[in-house]
Amino acid sequence: ALPISGSPVVTTHISSFTVSYPACAASACSGYALQASLVSDFSDTLISSSTPNAALTALQVYGLNSLTNYYLRLATLNNAGDPNLVALGSFRTLDDRVLPLAAPFTNIGQNAIQMNWLQGENKPGRTYSADVSADAGFSAILGNAQGVDGFSALFSGLSVNTTYYFRVRVLGGPYMIADPVATLATSPG
Repeated sequence: ALPISGSPVVTTHISSFTVSYPACAASACSGYALQASLVSDFSDTLISSSTPNAALTALQVYGLNSLTNYYLRLATLNNAGDPNLVALGSFRTLDDRVLPLAAPFTNIGQNAIQMNWLQGENKPGRTYSADVSADAGFSAILGNAQGVDGFSALFSGLSVNTTYYFRVRVLGGPYMIADPVATLATSPG
C-alpha cells in the first residue's frame, strides 16, 4: 500500500486520540491502522485500531491514561493487511480537571476576604487549592487553603484597604484567576 498522502490531523482527548487523514486513492490501499505506544520504537504498543474500509478518513485509539505522552503512528494497509507505517510524533492526552467557575466574593472586611467558586465541570471528590497574593503574578503567596469539594476559602490577617489577587484550581489542574478585590478601609473617627 502507498503511504498516507497529505498531513494527518491528531485531535487529543482525555483518554483517546482521533487521527483524521485523507483517504487513499481507489486501488492504493485496502484500509488503515493507528497505533499508540509509550515508547518511540513501539516495542510495547498499548492499543491499536484498524479498519478494512479504504474510504474511512479517521481512526481513534481510546482507553488511554490522561496527562500521558504517547507516540502515534498511522499506516495504510495492503490487501494482505501489511502496514506502511508513518510516525506521527508524540502527543499528550488531556486532563479532566478544568477551571473552577468564579462566584462572588463574600465577607469582605478590613482584614479578611472570602473567595468563593463553583465546581464547574470538575468531578466530585476533587481537592481544590486557593491562593491569595498582594501581586498579580503570585510571586509571594500570602495564604493558601485546600479542601475536598471545598468551594470557598476565608483569608484573614490581610492589611486594611489593600488590593489582593486570588486564584483557585483543582490540584494538578489549571488556575482560575479571579478579579482583584480590596479589603475595606478603616472607618474615620
